[in-house]
Amino acid sequence: MITGDFTRAAIAFVVYWGGNGAWAALRPSLQAALVRWIAKAPLDFHALMAEPTPIAAYAGFRMPTLVMRGEHAPRPTRLVAGLLASVLPAARLTVLDGAGHMGPLTHAAAVNALIVAHVNAAEAAIRTAPTGQADAGDLGPSRACRLSGPQTGADSESAYADVWQELTGWKGWRTLLDAK
Repeated sequence: MITGDFTRAAIAFVVYWGGNGAWAALRPSLQAALVRWIAKAPLDFHALMAEPTPIAAYAGFRMPTLVMRGEHAPRPTRLVAGLLASVLPAARLTVLDGAGHMGPLTHAAAVNALIVAHVNAAEAAIRTAPTGQADAGDLGPSRACRLSGPQTGADSESAYADVWQELTGWKGWRTLLDAK
């Protein structure tokens, strides 16, 4: 970044978060989007690291929450996922076998299946609860599971691009890492 080589910076970023070969696996349009975004990355990370929300604030979120991370995710994301799952009262931590940080790209089918199952379980809990009684506790205590099976191709890249757009706006990383 300092030298102005945004392509090299984007490649380094993707390889750090996704592992060797992750850059080459992206379609050219996504590579180009990442090269355009990379100059903004330091600002995004500064905002994430400066977020003042205390970890205790997350304990008040009683809705069913699915926390996912890859088996080979970098240490910061492993810490964040574990801490979130331990603080959120109705969280479920899922570790995707063989995945890194970019699981929505490399394991799109497994990630999508987990999200669908999570939403279906939450809706079922709400439907079967007495009126006004549906609560995050209806889904039971925090639990962990593992899934496997890499996914590739344009559909998985598109899914990752959608997730990427959502993730870059979240500001709780610094708080979560500091609490560990």
